[in-house]
Amino acid sequence: MKSNKNNLKEFEHISGIINNILKTCRHETDDDLKNVCSIWNSTVGTSVAKNAQPFALKGKILLVNVTSSSWIQQLQFFKNDILRKMNISAGKELVEEIKFKIGTIVDPKSETALRCIFKKKGAQNGQKKTYKRQK
Repeated sequence: MKSNKNNLKEFEHISGIINNILKTCRHETDDDLKNVCSIWNSTVGTSVAKNAQPFALKGKILLVNVTSSSWIQQLQFFKNDILRKMNISAGKELVEEIKFKIGTIVDPKSETALRCIFKKKGAQNGQKKTYKRQK
């Protein structure tokens, strides 16, 4: 009786197959997040930019760090206007939803914010990619 070890070369691990399928179904959000960061300050204005900055992009949901709960409440009133202006500035629909949370704000004039460098988190074993700003 022949061993099945010779047939193992024909098989591919399921994670490789799933990753190939997912690559065809989703687009890279890294460039989209960089685009959002580059237009954020001009879209929301100086006072808002000092108190709210994009942090991550999950699909078409933008996560924004805000300095306080009062700013979150204020920004909720302007959410639709911010979405509309951002998508118009980008020339395409980058963001469908914005979620605000209290978190660390990177100074919009700092070198880190200007470079808008991101690290990939997740993205193994078929997990959804999340791009976050480096501090």
